[in-house]
Amino acid sequence: MKEELKAVPDEVRATRRDVERKLRETEDEHPVVREAMDLRLLVVAAGIAIVLAFALRLAGLGFALSLVAFVVLLAGIWLGLARLAAPRRPTRPVRS
Repeated sequence: MKEELKAVPDEVRATRRDVERKLRETEDEHPVVREAMDLRLLVVAAGIAIVLAFALRLAGLGFALSLVAFVVLLAGIWLGLARLAAPRRPTRPVRS
């Protein structure tokens, strides 16, 4: 039992290294992921979503619906801003 417990930290470290390696590979393949992980972008998206959800609440929408609208707006704005901020891949010329 003690040997199994001693092996757990090594397994956790190995898993963490694997996750970090896969995240780096994903960032290289998809630049949007790198931009989406930027905390500043998330803060801007959350601010915009809060203001819009508050405006919906003031317009008479219920609390629960305003909360759902906030979550949907946050996800949409966050991903939209990440796509806008991500560098585009170079386009290939069209073969004719």
